[in-house]
Amino acid sequence: MKYTTTLEEFKHPSRDRSSLLGIRTLFPTVDQTPLKVARAGPKILLVDDDPLVLFAVKGMLVRLSCDVLTATSGSQAIEIVASTNRPGATTCIELAIIDANMPVMNGYDTAALLTKRMDKAEVRPLHLVCLSAQDSAAHVELCRRSGMELVSIGGGINEGL
Repeated sequence: MKYTTTLEEFKHPSRDRSSLLGIRTLFPTVDQTPLKVARAGPKILLVDDDPLVLFAVKGMLVRLSCDVLTATSGSQAIEIVASTNRPGATTCIELAIIDANMPVMNGYDTAALLTKRMDKAEVRPLHLVCLSAQDSAAHVELCRRSGMELVSIGGGINEGL
């Protein structure tokens, strides 16, 4: 099994990034079977169209004893929140980590729709966080307008929203 790759192989558009570096073989329990923990951590919804990002971030959150749900699109995320965070539900998603750049419905539109539903009390409140490497003022403003409370930028976090 090949565990290394060149930068050019990684950048190639035909590259199946879900099998990059043999990750599924190295860490099969994170992706295939949920880990059982004695005390459940917070329920988190992770929204990204890139399976490699979903795999990596989910793996980190599961190791922190979080209960992680995943969605690959904004519309799927809205459906999951609508069914999980309905009024009167006993266990709800507490945090949604949303990718800003997704096809069809981007993270800004997804967060704006979720914020509207929370304002109308159609769903129970949850925190919305943008997962992005962008750090422009326009990006920060789009996050603020869409209802996202925090922006994760590359290796740091900008809490100045």
